[in-house]
Amino acid sequence: MRPQLNISILLLGLFLMASCNGLTHFEAKQLLDKAGIRIQSTTSCSNRANKLCTSLDGVRQETIDFLINFRKTTPRCRIIVSGGTEVGHGDQDGVDTHEGGYKLDLKLGWCINRFIKIGAKTDENPNFRFVENVEQTYPSNKKKYNAPLYRHKSGAYFLKQYNQWDVLYPQNPVPNWE
Repeated sequence: MRPQLNISILLLGLFLMASCNGLTHFEAKQLLDKAGIRIQSTTSCSNRANKLCTSLDGVRQETIDFLINFRKTTPRCRIIVSGGTEVGHGDQDGVDTHEGGYKLDLKLGWCINRFIKIGAKTDENPNFRFVENVEQTYPSNKKKYNAPLYRHKSGAYFLKQYNQWDVLYPQNPVPNWE
């Protein structure tokens, strides 16, 4: 075999592996763009191997579908994905992880914060319920804080960390109270 043909076969194999394990960044971005959801990274890149980038390579179709449906319930709020499947989230590849395509980070914002947090506490928003406070650690000074965890009626979880919403659409979501 010629070297060029070997490289072509290798690239085709990598492409097929990526498509079996979720969407490509381009496919996911197209779906989110159409729904009015932006993607933002520290360095304006989408390289999955760079923790400063925001990559959606390998994100699950179900995770993207959930986010698009969530967007429909918050038409006035800006939704910005600030973390995806790129390395550096502290969890390993697998079920219910960033790298496994189950979790995304959303930027904090007055509108989305109110929609989830205040709405759940006052029953203004029937889509969310407060679950519990989860102990987290600030990366800068290692101090502990309590991050509120909310459950969406679809079975997704929203954890309000100090700088973002950590959103999990689990492998086996359990919808309720519809």
